[in-house]
Amino acid sequence: MNTPHGPLEYSLNSPFKAKGRFGRLSFAAWSFVSTLAIIGMLLVISVVFGALASDSNAIQIFGSLLLIAIYVTFLVFSVIFIIRRLHDRNHNGWFAILFFIPIINLIFIIYLLCAKGDIETNRFGAPRATPSWERVMGWIYIVLMPIVVILGVSSDAMMAYQRYTLHSKQVSDVSQMIQPVSTHNNRLS
Repeated sequence: MNTPHGPLEYSLNSPFKAKGRFGRLSFAAWSFVSTLAIIGMLLVISVVFGALASDSNAIQIFGSLLLIAIYVTFLVFSVIFIIRRLHDRNHNGWFAILFFIPIINLIFIIYLLCAKGDIETNRFGAPRATPSWERVMGWIYIVLMPIVVILGVSSDAMMAYQRYTLHSKQVSDVSQMIQPVSTHNNRLS
């Protein structure tokens, strides 16, 4: 039996399980959805715990544990999405460990977003159909990701430049406040 998104097998293929495959756009879409979800949860927690701000250690501990739980859940789903993408490339899921190595993880994610998956059935199963909403969300993520990185780097550079100019102005003001000391010798004749 077929559905609008392909065979019925697709409908039973949960994206939240490591078994199965993700194409490039499915991987990008689910990464984007999980990122939006964690940002939304963090905003809600910030507002709720900001309103409940007190000196109570219990509230602070509960808020911290909630943030840790959300972050760990996000990491688990990110690893699942990476494993599914690796399966589409016919690679073992253990390569997902590369996600946790700084610098290498950036190259690894770019590889996962750019490398084409197997067209045919591989040892991890048949290719997964990509629904149209995943295509749209995937392309939005692929377009937004470099823009966000560029804006982040440029804002960091602007802040560094502002700190530099403020520091140089302070040094200049201090050096002007210090009166020059005469360096010539008074000779007695």
